[in-house]
Amino acid sequence: MFGNSWYKKERPMLSLLGFGGGSNGNLMGGVSFEATGGTKLELGSWYYHFFTGPGTFTVDSGSADVQYVCIGGGGGGGTRDGGGGGAGALYSGTFSDTDSPFPITVGSGGGGASVNPNNQPGSTGNASTCGPITSPGGGYGGGAEKSGGPGGSGGGNGNSGPGSGGGSTPGGNPGGGSSGGDGGGGGGAGASGNPSPGYNNAGNGGNGKPETDFFPGPALIPGSYGGPGPGGARWFAGGGGGGCNSGSSGGYGGGGSAPTSGSADPGDNYTGGGGSGGTHAGPNGGGGTGGPGIVICRYET
Repeated sequence: MFGNSWYKKERPMLSLLGFGGGSNGNLMGGVSFEATGGTKLELGSWYYHFFTGPGTFTVDSGSADVQYVCIGGGGGGGTRDGGGGGAGALYSGTFSDTDSPFPITVGSGGGGASVNPNNQPGSTGNASTCGPITSPGGGYGGGAEKSGGPGGSGGGNGNSGPGSGGGSTPGGNPGGGSSGGDGGGGGGAGASGNPSPGYNNAGNGGNGKPETDFFPGPALIPGSYGGPGPGGARWFAGGGGGGCNSGSSGGYGGGGSAPTSGSADPGDNYTGGGGSGGTHAGPNGGGGTGGPGIVICRYET
């Protein structure tokens, strides 16, 4: 249901449309290449185009291999001891011989669950698109005694929710379960959400991926995009932490961390991170909103 055809047998058809599956961003044939769209920055030996809203990537001249990453909006967290929202799907690859404009859309994050009634789930994140590529939004975090929802990465189960967490696409990982415990963590692009290990212990969100995973070479993306993480790179598509009085951590890549009290944390902007599950304490037990997704294209200068 949440599959992406780029990962299936239809993938070779993209070559007929001028879209390749390679990983290099070198210019082809030494022809000067110019493109417009989004926020354009020259970083190292590359031009980057950052899309945080709808737009069009347009080639003005030349021919090149254009690397891309497309990330859906994160899922919202469930209420009171709820599951963390799953990250939006992260798909990356290379477009070759891009000689015509293609549209970009950036998915918004799913809403966090309201406080009442106590067992409400969050909402699924919205898909992002980059030409023919569609990255589904993250799955919602389950409310109390409810399972997390499927999505790009799956949402975590709420307190005592049945099953093993929401399912995922190839661009993500499943959410964490909650067998008699508190909220499970939402899945991230790089790792599954952690299950709740027991009473008063929520599962942490699954980690996302660093930029160097999909854009080989040195880390160049500035701190205004993505989230912090190991190695100095910017990270994307982390899962939200499960809700619990003792709190939990969101995954690297913008996943919201669940507090011990007060309002749940949202996923970080333009990471596709999932929102955290809501705490059990007090009147502020609603889930966190998922972070909006992002689309980035780059090519060598």
